[in-house]
Amino acid sequence: MTPPLGVNLFVASQIANIKFEKVAVAILPFVATLMVAMLIVIFFPQLSLWLPETLRSLR
Repeated sequence: MTPPLGVNLFVASQIANIKFEKVAVAILPFVATLMVAMLIVIFFPQLSLWLPETLRSLR
């Protein structure tokens, strides 16, 4: 997640005329999914390094 996400949420809530709190709650499943993916890569780095190592061995 990058810092502009918060600004984008404010803009989206203003354009859609929806309260910011409602928009923030709506993105929680996406944030949770990103956190789980990040934890998987942190604890199992072989998953993210598999493709570069495979391509390196093809040289």
